[in-house]
Amino acid sequence: MRSLTELVGAGFRPLCVVTQPDKSKARGLALAGTIIKDESLRRGLEVFQPEDINSGVSAAFLKGLKPDLFVVVAYGQMLSEAVLAIPVIMPVNLHPSLLPNYRGAAPLNWAIIKGETSTGVSVVKMTERMDAGPVLRSKAADILKEDDAVSLGDRLSGLGADLLIEAVREIERGNLSGIPQNEEDATFAPLLKKEDGRINWNNSADSIRNLVRGCAGWPGTFTYFRGRLLKIKEAEIKEDDSPADIPASPGRIIAMIPEGLEISCGKGRLLIKRLQPESKREMTAEEFINGYKPLAGECFTGLL
Repeated sequence: MRSLTELVGAGFRPLCVVTQPDKSKARGLALAGTIIKDESLRRGLEVFQPEDINSGVSAAFLKGLKPDLFVVVAYGQMLSEAVLAIPVIMPVNLHPSLLPNYRGAAPLNWAIIKGETSTGVSVVKMTERMDAGPVLRSKAADILKEDDAVSLGDRLSGLGADLLIEAVREIERGNLSGIPQNEEDATFAPLLKKEDGRINWNNSADSIRNLVRGCAGWPGTFTYFRGRLLKIKEAEIKEDDSPADIPASPGRIIAMIPEGLEISCGKGRLLIKRLQPESKREMTAEEFINGYKPLAGECFTGLL
């Protein structure tokens, strides 16, 4: 929504805002609109909510608007070649990575999971191939040590909105040309599935912490304890003067301290600081220790 509000604030008024159809909040309840719909109506903008953006009805409606540009941000549907050909000038997309790195649905998540220390945003001319068009504008950003997918997404949304305004202004002046992407450098960031958040304690503490950070929000990370699902919400690397080689297999609880649960990994140790037992609220490690009385030597496992 940041891109929409800042574009309008910069003096660009969309002919129409296209967003996803209304969805029910829960079984049996009334339909609820997206936050994009709500904000657009509040600003007096026309809203279009097709089930299929590529249908004949959708294409006819969009053609009738005679748009100069399509500006696409996290829409959630692929646009067909016919629909991409509708705007007079071009369709552009704001993507949260430095393309051609991390093309796909979950770029900032995978950048964190893979341990990257930098990323960015790109504005590209859209083609039928996902995120493969010429890059019109890009800007780098650091991935901070304390970042997770939620905090990084918040920061990139502001950076991306500013970049999008720059790009649209240059397009308006008629002096913006794109740089083709190098296909040999392309990497991919597919949509995350629930199973992607399963912790493998044989991995290093560093890679597990990156997984926790990268899966924040969705899908979240999880393990099992005493046969029940346990979501891991916050963790950090355990670094102190203790011996490096702990005589414990991966997933074992080594120690319980006020700051958290110290867990042995394939390499190194992880300090679990916040977690959520199955069917319970999120809690601090100290609350978990007081309530569940875990024992040193008990095991977290990635398998039920």
